[in-house]
Amino acid sequence: MLAPVALDAQKGRRGRSSSAATHPEAFKGIVVTFRGTLKKITEKEILVESGEDNHELLTFRRNKATKFLDNDAEIKPGAIDLESEVTVNASEDVDLQLMAVSLSVGVPKRAVAK
Repeated sequence: MLAPVALDAQKGRRGRSSSAATHPEAFKGIVVTFRGTLKKITEKEILVESGEDNHELLTFRRNKATKFLDNDAEIKPGAIDLESEVTVNASEDVDLQLMAVSLSVGVPKRAVAK
């Protein structure tokens, strides 16, 4: 006679709650600033090469709420030249991707050394 036996590994998977896989709310609403060189801008994405020594390419999503600024004045994305130094403020999207909140041309005034 054969009887089904549950192995320990099988029990562990069934006992987990789905809350472990959900996104933690601890960082929701936090905006992080990135600086670098603008490499590409499309209707859906912004590509920036970091100004650090490692020269990483950072991809940001953008939407209708993303603001594009030059000297605190709002501009159209097409007015920004590629290879311009930019500052991107971004937050985490619902699927853990970076969403651009704003993109400013140049170095922020408070970061300029005197």
